[in-house]
Amino acid sequence: MSKKKDLLIVDDEAEIIRQLKWALNDEYQINTAEDAPSAIEALKEKKPAVITLDLGLPPKPESHEIGMELLAEILKTNHSAKVIVITGNDDRETAIQAIGQGAWDYYQKPIKLDELKVILRRAFYVSSLERENLELQEGLERKGRLDEMIGSSAEMNKIFSIISPTTKLISIIT
Repeated sequence: MSKKKDLLIVDDEAEIIRQLKWALNDEYQINTAEDAPSAIEALKEKKPAVITLDLGLPPKPESHEIGMELLAEILKTNHSAKVIVITGNDDRETAIQAIGQGAWDYYQKPIKLDELKVILRRAFYVSSLERENLELQEGLERKGRLDEMIGSSAEMNKIFSIISPTTKLISIIT
């Protein structure tokens, strides 16, 4: 059995959280937050790769100020997180502004689950590709270090000079 991926849903509307938990629970480990402080706590504890974020959060749910501040904090804490901003019908400009500040995508309410599921799958897929790429780069850096090669013969020194003339060579005196 494969482990479910952590998804953080940040929304101040309990009914939306309940519906999303019900609809997405089969695919994801759902973590929820109804305000910025609990979202930051969940972010630090669970380190989700993907987050849905409603921008209208308490104590100012009528504005996007708290949501935009939380977006900045999320990306500061985990710059590779894929944040999907969920906005009301009249908030397209704010969603575009959020993408300009680092959100990965946006989705306008009312939520159509089939569409949201596609966005979430794509976000998790891109996140896994980025993580895999980072792991491969780190592995190449560890395995590709020529400065740890040891040799003392003339033939080995010739190989070292061909491989990388700037590599520090370690010779063993025998």
